[in-house]
Amino acid sequence: MSTPYQFPTPYINPAILTSAATGISWSTIPNRQATPAQQLAEQYNICARATGMTDTAANQVLRATITTEQLKGPGNPRMEITAGGNTTILLSRSPILSVTGGQVAPDTFPLQWTSIPADWFMVNSPPLSIYGSTVPGDAGEWGQLVTLGAGYIGGNGRGGQFLQITYANGWPHCSLTAAAAAGATVLDVDDCTGWAPPAGMTTGAAGIIYDPSPNGGQETAVVTSTTATAGPGTLTITPALTWTHQQGILFSAMPSQLHWATILFGVSQALIRGATATSVQTISPSGAKTTDGPEGLHAHACKLVAPFRRVR
Repeated sequence: MSTPYQFPTPYINPAILTSAATGISWSTIPNRQATPAQQLAEQYNICARATGMTDTAANQVLRATITTEQLKGPGNPRMEITAGGNTTILLSRSPILSVTGGQVAPDTFPLQWTSIPADWFMVNSPPLSIYGSTVPGDAGEWGQLVTLGAGYIGGNGRGGQFLQITYANGWPHCSLTAAAAAGATVLDVDDCTGWAPPAGMTTGAAGIIYDPSPNGGQETAVVTSTTATAGPGTLTITPALTWTHQQGILFSAMPSQLHWATILFGVSQALIRGATATSVQTISPSGAKTTDGPEGLHAHACKLVAPFRRVR
């Protein structure tokens, strides 16, 4: 059976969705007469919709992206000059991994842009990494503020300048675009964003290869180099693969809590087709079971995403 390929990769794939302990009979979706190909296609659709629900609940895109954001100031809540002459900038997406540069122009048309080197920007609250990797943790320990050194903002008065700033944000997340054999140290993937080591470092992001297939196996890897800053390319990893992984398998640094939230968003869609509830275990002393319909599962998934929500 061929694997439908799409970019960007959803936060979960059909293998992860259908192997999770959710009590859903996936063989009856979209209907009992559906062929395996039709079932797989709809499972991919559910994964894609559930990914959108996760981003909507977070009020931001959570996968690693290279974002160019434009602001006008100074003198608005997102761009203020400090007493020392520097400029504090409140960006929209988090966690902020790095700032790659920017440009500024007076509010006079046609705009005349002046480039700003990356080393004139400082991330105020860099994410606290885990396991010696560049990957942010999942405890909400990051901010959205960046400081720009003095001299670029303020010469045209309040609201007199446009500022564009380009930065990397989010959690690296991709899937394999070709099979990778056991012993391989290079992965062909659909998105290299956020995986590469920062300047001056030899290791980048660490991730998990999620492979629940009978002939595969879940394992971890650390990226040491990439062939692209963003988009399709190859990742060089360490250690070498223990298992063989097929095209479409996920390689992700995203917190497991976000994967589970996306699974619950997917299950909530499956229940809408006609089933009214799914039984889930409780931790009550009596061992009783409770039921939770699509609305309840959707609400629970939103709670799981809440720590990652953009609030400003």
